[in-house]
Amino acid sequence: MVTVHIRPGEPGRLIVQFPYSPERVAKIKSVPGRWWHLGEKYRTVSHSEGMVERLLALFAGEEVEVDPALAIGTSTWRMRR
Repeated sequence: MVTVHIRPGEPGRLIVQFPYSPERVAKIKSVPGRWWHLGEKYRTVSHSEGMVERLLALFAGEEVEVDPALAIGTSTWRMRR
């Protein structure tokens, strides 16, 4: 079961969505410039260079699904880390 979803959001932002857990919230709070969207129940972070890789490292050990639109080269982004 995928626990963390990463997909494009508004221009310049990435949507990061996951089921609530104190550990995941603490992890995402370590990312500067993150925003919580209460009505939508997700967080956004800057879509800056290297951010997808940073999020993958941040959620290492969990199954993360990255939208194919964010894929770099021919990498497969759905992975368990």
